Amino acid sequence: LSSRETESLPPELLAHARLASILGVELSAEELEGVQAQLERGGASPESQLDASIGLRRLTETGILVRHRGGRLGFRHSLLRDTVYQAVPPAERDAIHRAAYDYYLRQEHLPDNQRLPQMAFHAERSDRKDEAGRLYLDLANRALARHAYLEAELLFRNAMENLPDADNAGQIAASKGRGLMRFRLGRHEGALKDL
Repeated sequence: LSSRETESLPPELLAHARLASILGVELSAEELEGVQAQLERGGASPESQLDASIGLRRLTETGILVRHRGGRLGFRHSLLRDTVYQAVPPAERDAIHRAAYDYYLRQEHLPDNQRLPQMAFHAERSDRKDEAGRLYLDLANRALARHAYLEAELLFRNAMENLPDADNAGQIAASKGRGLMRFRLGRHEGALKDL
């Protein structure tokens, strides 16, 4: 699907595609609806009056979205998602990331393995770097406990990129964690630099 094809979508459907691209790799109608409600509470008027489930169903029918396990939806290709994401004006993107962070913050019924990565991602994208750094550090330690070393290395890196330089304890913990993960993955030169 090219940018020409996405431009041929009706405006209401294009608005759903834009919102879906910002929410992440996978999403549900409930999440889309929740973020839309959060945007409305924040004073943003929705671009689309379509019900979230109807909009997502139509996007699936056009082939833009595909159904994944557990009924969740995602873009057919990550490149397509990136293209739609980049077409969203930066100010609108920031507002949606802030609304998504606030939405996931309140969703305590969701398991942490679904909620916390979303919170970290949207915190990072909405300039809540301190919060993103703390969340990524927590997620990295959880991945380490599961022996998911590659995932933990990436999460420790994300923590280092988001924690403020003044947070010595956080930076040291993230650097030490990434070094340990690199060592366990056989990347000894990088591990030595971190450690």
